[in-house]
Amino acid sequence: MRERQTFTVRERQTFTVRERQTFTVRERQTFTVRERQTFTVRERQTFTVRERQTFTVRERQTFTPCERR
Repeated sequence: MRERQTFTVRERQTFTVRERQTFTVRERQTFTVRERQTFTVRERQTFTVRERQTFTVRERQTFTPCERR
């Protein structure tokens, strides 16, 4: 099932995903995951996480998860 969903968060928000999820962000975005990990992407980048991960974003951010199997 291919479903394009867009998650928009504003200010410091916490986004939790489960299983292997692919997040496509644009512009410089910062993703914070467990284990004190910081992922910084710029322009249209694809972020892939596995297992239950927690993303902490600040300011208005738009998350577009794309599940491709």
